[in-house]
Amino acid sequence: MPGRAVATIGTPILACYTRDEGQRCFGDRQREVKTMALWDTVRRVLGLGTGASGAAAAAGGDPDGVYVYCRCRNCGDSVAVRLNKRNDLSREGGGPGTLFVRKEIMDNRCFRLMQAEVWFDDAYRIVTADIEGGILLTREEYEADQEAKSAARAQDTE
Repeated sequence: MPGRAVATIGTPILACYTRDEGQRCFGDRQREVKTMALWDTVRRVLGLGTGASGAAAAAGGDPDGVYVYCRCRNCGDSVAVRLNKRNDLSREGGGPGTLFVRKEIMDNRCFRLMQAEVWFDDAYRIVTADIEGGILLTREEYEADQEAKSAARAQDTE
């Protein structure tokens, strides 16, 4: 099939075409364009960095994120919610803070929605938080809860 490009995910991308007598490349030689995993390329193009998640990203590796941590009152599961400073927060006047967000949060255990209404100051610190169906946690409480979950899972597998 003349003119068919040859490329496979996870292998070097070659600017080649095939002919009946075998594979020939443009200019009779293979030109390696770049070897890179698909997701690394997507992250680089979108500016997502290394893909750090959860508490590691909240510790300073995520300049555009603000994290709110809560626990479901029904099942006790803890949840970390990332808010984008540029898109999720709204400037509001007349409230307890200058920035405002209203979010629906769902945990991974009982799947009940929690309604969160959180006000922040200009330094992105929480001024007030009203979470219907849940309670607000600090980052330290959330991390301790995650470590306890990991320890419980490790004991269950033994």
